[in-house]
Order: sequence, then structure tokens, then C-alpha cells
Amino acid sequence: MVTFINQAEEFPADFTLHEVPRHGAPAGVAPAAETEPADTLRVARCWLRPGELHHYEALCPDTTEALTRVLPHVTPRQTEGDIAASLDGQLAAAADPLVLLANGAPAQASATPFLGGRPATTRHGGGVRTPRRHDCQRARWVRFNGGTLAELDAKAHIAAIGADIFDATVPGETVAEVLAEIRTTSYRHGFGPVPGRLPHLGGPAGYAGRDPLATDAVRYSAVVHQPFT
Repeated sequence: MVTFINQAEEFPADFTLHEVPRHGAPAGVAPAAETEPADTLRVARCWLRPGELHHYEALCPDTTEALTRVLPHVTPRQTEGDIAASLDGQLAAAADPLVLLANGAPAQASATPFLGGRPATTRHGGGVRTPRRHDCQRARWVRFNGGTLAELDAKAHIAAIGADIFDATVPGETVAEVLAEIRTTSYRHGFGPVPGRLPHLGGPAGYAGRDPLATDAVRYSAVVHQPFT
């Protein structure tokens, strides 16, 4: 991977950047293996500084504007690929659209996002968007109708689960402990156990889409000003 750095944009004025040719190393210092500093760097970057938080705040209205130009005009007859392509065209002007997924009712029922030629269907049209700019990300969903009573009831329970997860994701709690709360609140709201083969449930975010992916083995603790998804 090649990384290009815009010093004026990414560093304060009093920051000194020492350039090293890619085929060399700083004098007297042996290069570290890529995996060696991974944990140390992850801990160092998990707390977003004011400038990084500003990047998130600036990305939100820009991507909201791009999403709003497309999603209100989506129809059930459009294919998933068409919806994703329309979003790609709008989002690319504001950010780097890393993930563009659209799915209809069958995929929602199986909890397996899918991008393809299938129509969005008359009842549901979902979209997952991960635009990135300065490594910030967002996601949003849309549906075509008000929903049945059963769907609205499930939606209320899902919102309550989300609130429980927000309450559990506090400084000092490990990612594994938050995952345990997800399982507990799923039972509490009548959804039963979280199937092991569902798509992953997210994790810390920021300079990577999942930093790291949340699993029971992740013992990193949440810190102040750390983004989660």
C-alpha cells in the first residue's frame, strides 16, 4: 500500500516531518515488522483529537445532503445495483464511498446484505453506505412504506437494543463486554440469541472501518472520544 501525505492538511504548522526514502530507513534504526507496532498504534489513535472530531462533524452534513438527493427518489422498481450506482455518483463528490450496498426484503429477512440486479421490492429498500473522508464513515437506511404493526413493533425493540448498546459502550468497558451486552439485550427484547453466522456486529471505528472487528477475543477498552459502529 502506498500512502500519500498532504502535510499542510494533516499536520499542524509546528510539526516536523522527516522524510525517508521508501527503500531506506532512518539512520541507525532497524525497520519494524508491520505487525509489531499494531497494538501500540491502535491504542494511540483510538481517542480522536479535536481536529479529528471536526472531520466527523463536517462529513455528516455533507453525506446527509448527498444521501438526501438520492434516497427520497428511490422506487421499488429500481434494482439494488441502480440504487447503489446513484448513491455512488452523489457520494463521490463529498467523500470516498468505500461500501455501497442495497438490499430488498428477501435479503433483510436473511440478514445478508446483497448488491445486485434484484428489484428493491414494494415493501423494503435498504441501503448501507460507508463514505470516507479523513477516514470518517456513515451509514443510512430507507424503506418504502410505513410498515406493518409487527414491523413497527420490531423496529421499536431494535431501537431499544441500540439504546442499551449505547449505554454499555462507555469508557473502561471492553469490546468483549459490549458484545456480551448485545447478546443479553437481544434476549431481553424477545429476539433470542444472536446467531453466530450473522454479519459482524461492528466494533471500534475511526482510522479503520473496524478497528478492530468486535469479537469476544478483543480486550481493548473503550475510551473517551472514540467512535464505534
